[in-house]
This record gives sequence, C-alpha cells and structure tokens, in this order.
Amino acid sequence: MTLTSTIDETVSKSFRTALLLTGSSFIAEAATLDAIHSEDPDQVQDGRLLRAAIVAAMAMGFSDMPELDEVSSILPLDLRRVLRLPAELRRCFVLRILAGLSGEECSHLHMSISLVDERTRAAASELVAIRQTESRDSAGLAPGADQSAHEKQIPNLSGSRNKESTRVSEGTRWAAKRLLS
Repeated sequence: MTLTSTIDETVSKSFRTALLLTGSSFIAEAATLDAIHSEDPDQVQDGRLLRAAIVAAMAMGFSDMPELDEVSSILPLDLRRVLRLPAELRRCFVLRILAGLSGEECSHLHMSISLVDERTRAAASELVAIRQTESRDSAGLAPGADQSAHEKQIPNLSGSRNKESTRVSEGTRWAAKRLLS
C-alpha cells in the first residue's frame, strides 16, 4: 500500500465518521478539512486525523434531520441506518462502536461515560428495530414477526453476555468493522 492510498483511506474514514456524527455532508466536509489543516501532513496516516475530525465534528454540531437522500450513494445500507437514529443516540453509537473510542476518550469530549454507554445500548436496540421494520416491509411480514435468524447477540459494553445484551444485525457488525478498517 502506498502512502497516497493510506492518506486517501484515512481521509475517507475521517469524512465518513464525521458524516455519521453530524448527519450532514457539508458539516462533515468542513470538519474533515479542519482536521487536515490542524495536523502535520507527515502524520496523517497514524489515526490522529480521525481523532481530529471527530473533535471538529463534535464542535461543529449536528443535523437532527440527516441528509439520507444525499448520502445514499456514499454509505452502505447499514451505515445509512445509523443516520436514521436520533442525533444523540447516533453520536454515541458512532463514537463507541464505529470509531471505537473508550469511555474515557468520550469523557474528554465532555460526555458522561455512563450516558454514552446508555445511549449506545439504546442506539443498538433502535438499529435492530429499524432493520426489522425494513425487513418486514420488504418481505411483507406482519409486525412482530420473528427476524431473529438474521441477528446475532454481541456482548454488551462491559463484555458480558446476559439478558440485557445488545442485539445488532450481522450486517451492522460488518459495516462497523468496514468503516474503520
């Protein structure tokens, strides 16, 4: 992999993350450009650009009404579903699950660790509901029909599996890995 392709991938990840945080391609672009201008060009590939883009996006605000039509060609389906989350749930899910920030790192962004974890779990549950609604609608299933064959249990944020473990679709897990891989 060349330095240019590494930089391109880093910038793309930073933009997608900012887009998911803000719900706006305009704000995401501005946050990514701010991050690029604030970083040493020789250090772009080491993850600092992504962190700088997150900080810039968080400072710039977010859209309660994400640009779903505009981003449909930019993001895969599972990440477009993330944009359908309420803004505060979306931000917490993106920070903790997709960007992989620790609770401590979120606290540096002026967010309570317990609130971030609570909202992340709520977001994961909401994503399951969004996916189930889409599946039912496309398959013509009645509300309440079981879609569990398409879902997998993942550990909650503490790492344990129990009745309150969060359920997300395999596709969402794949998209989360793909976003920052």
